[in-house]
Formats: sequence, C-alpha cells, structure tokens
Amino acid sequence: MALSKYRLIGPGHHISSFSKCGGYLMLEDRSVWSLEPADMARVKRWAQYVSVSIGESRNGTYWLTCPCQSHEERALVGFCGHLAERPTRFAMAS
Repeated sequence: MALSKYRLIGPGHHISSFSKCGGYLMLEDRSVWSLEPADMARVKRWAQYVSVSIGESRNGTYWLTCPCQSHEERALVGFCGHLAERPTRFAMAS
C-alpha cells in the first residue's frame, strides 16, 4: 500500500488539536499526523494555534517545524490523511 503524500508543504499551518493518547495531532486543514514516541511530550508543549511548517523528509515522513522563542524545534511526523468532514467527535483533546 502506498503512503499518502501531503501536498501543502511549507509554512502557514497551525496545530488545531492533539489526540487524547498524544500520538496524533491535527492541523487546521484537517490533516492528521502521527508523532514519533520520542517527540510526543515536546510537541504537546507547543502551543495550539502556533504557526508551524511542514517539510518533506525521507521515506514518506515529514518534518513539523515550530518557532519556539529564540530557536526552532522539529519533530518527525507521518501523514495519516485528511478527515473528510467535520466529525462530532474525533477523540482529539482541545
């Protein structure tokens, strides 16, 4: 099965919610991303609605980059797809 390719590479995105388990996040465009276990706690500290950018990495993974005060932080993420319609519940914490 081929991995889905994310087409909106670049800046101007923001995190709209995190999953309750902490292993996934959703951006403003309703794209869902899996987090590497080593990055989960750090990414959850990034404020919601902060500007982030998406960049391509290798092997179908992507970099999520966040400007944090005087430096940038990055996390390796996997694109899981887009939610097609606004669900009443997605098991995402606000």
